[in-house]
Amino acid sequence: MSIVAYFDHIPYFTGDILLGALIDTGVDPQKLEDILNQYHGIGSKIDLKLGETHGTKVVSVSVSATKKLRRESIWATLTEGKDSPAGELIGKVISNIETHAKTCEKGGNLISLADDDWDASNVITRILALCNALHLQEIETLYHEPLPFSPGVLNSPPFITSLMQGINISCAHSSDGVVMDIAGISVLTALSARTRSIPDFTLQKIGYSVLDIDGDPKKFVRLCLGKNEPSINSDSVDVLETQIDDMNPQFYGHVIDLLLRSGALDAFLTPLIMKKNRPGVLLTVLSPPSLTDLLTKLIFKETTTLGIRRSTTSREILPRREVPVITPLGTVRIKVVYLENKWRYTPEYEDCRQIALRKSIPLADVYAAVHEKAGHMNLGKTS
Repeated sequence: MSIVAYFDHIPYFTGDILLGALIDTGVDPQKLEDILNQYHGIGSKIDLKLGETHGTKVVSVSVSATKKLRRESIWATLTEGKDSPAGELIGKVISNIETHAKTCEKGGNLISLADDDWDASNVITRILALCNALHLQEIETLYHEPLPFSPGVLNSPPFITSLMQGINISCAHSSDGVVMDIAGISVLTALSARTRSIPDFTLQKIGYSVLDIDGDPKKFVRLCLGKNEPSINSDSVDVLETQIDDMNPQFYGHVIDLLLRSGALDAFLTPLIMKKNRPGVLLTVLSPPSLTDLLTKLIFKETTTLGIRRSTTSREILPRREVPVITPLGTVRIKVVYLENKWRYTPEYEDCRQIALRKSIPLADVYAAVHEKAGHMNLGKTS
């Protein structure tokens, strides 16, 4: 199971408005202030205003630091946050900033973009508040509609534009431009799923946030939260079976390989005793209905059989996905499934075998390396 967070209305994006939507879905602002103080040593103030627009309750949030940080310690305050409960999210934001800061016209540091130490302190405070709020809601990836983008260097400074690389954008033609800040864009782009494809999920919470309670009522951000819990699926497959007792046994491996490469879901042999006590094998092939005719012809072509039994059966299957695991020995794909509130995985045998052959090491060592890395991964991620 994983938490799906989807922003489906983003007229603008700032750290405050994104945090406001999270608070409206249930994040306790007082708990957030306590976390910022306890784990990051930052005094903060989260002002919350409630309002209504078009009959919908909305919140407006303002986050600020209560103590000015020295400029030389501001970046260290953010990087030290990697050791906090929200450390994984903070690490992604830091990596995102460092990757794109080289395009910044003021030395490659987001802090240098701030007007003064107070402004820089507030940037860091908002980033840490957002990361911790996301952690409290167990959100690791953000899905969203295309982000509004204002053409022109003055409207979209080089650093902010660089952060939006790889993100779906929609050019805004409003004379007011797009309201955005470094905190909001740094977090949103760092955690963006970078796809318009949204996984199916059960909607559970909705949060609405506005920049200004007394401002334009149409300019609110909506956050939809829900759970994506894979279920057992059903489908139908065709079963092809034939008994063979007069074929060179060396041919069977070739036949199985051809069947699998041609799209068979599975193909296997079962030893049996046939008439006149002759040893033989039962060839069984599971076929998608659309490939049954093709695979039937292949069996006739590649074996000595004179007849094939065909039937249709139903099966229950767990949704699975493929995830790459990067180990010191190389990258191995694993198949990941979810059942009874647990994630489990299986390393791809052929990937492991190829690494073992290439490096002349035991196959068991490759499997051990995969388990070591996969054991520390969050297999519940949607991306």
